Amino acid sequence: MIPIPGPFGLVFGSALTIVALQFAFGVRRLCLPSLFATAVSPPKPSSRCNIMLLQWSGKASVLCGQDG
Repeated sequence: MIPIPGPFGLVFGSALTIVALQFAFGVRRLCLPSLFATAVSPPKPSSRCNIMLLQWSGKASVLCGQDG
């Protein structure tokens, strides 16, 4: 990871650490501030991003010599 100078690294790094610890302890539902917990991502950009990630992962597996 690239360190971000100033207070941004402290704030976002702390938030990332809290979420990562929740994953590490196997929490089924993440404890998030209400602003993020109630947020809904629009489906069209999300599905477009998923398609691009699936295409990229397929290309990466071919480059690594794995069939997929």
